[in-house]
Amino acid sequence: MTNMMGDESNKQVESLEDTGRTETSIQKEISKLEYYLEGTDELTREIDVEEIKTTVKQTSKITSKLSELISQLEEFKIDSGISPRTVRQWEKDIKAKYAELLLDKEKFESRKRRNQEESERRKWEAEQQLEEAAIIERHEREQKLWEQNCKPSWKLLRNVWS
Repeated sequence: MTNMMGDESNKQVESLEDTGRTETSIQKEISKLEYYLEGTDELTREIDVEEIKTTVKQTSKITSKLSELISQLEEFKIDSGISPRTVRQWEKDIKAKYAELLLDKEKFESRKRRNQEESERRKWEAEQQLEEAAIIERHEREQKLWEQNCKPSWKLLRNVWS
């Protein structure tokens, strides 16, 4: 009987340790998210495409990991006998800690998309201008060829009729 109580006590201690480690991991992930998102305004101003891609990729990974860790901790808490209402409130509180960061992430990704669209639009416009210039050049060449080949014929015909 004493051994069973000891096993139960050990499981509770392990569960508390797991909970503590997971909470620490959550805080670390929030810190990483802050780190990656604090320089995003500068990145979008400089339009450093590779750095922007890296930041979006990293922040997405961190956000996914945060969701996983929060889910794990919710399960630990429920398994430990904490009421679902308390667990939901805890989840709400923890998400409130990084909700603003998620908004920053969304704004950053939106700016990234706008920058990409703008870049693609400029590229398309440049291609259109090149295509237009090629059409104009071809038309001018054809006009010159016509003038070289047909004008003398017209002059000759005019002389014949006159």
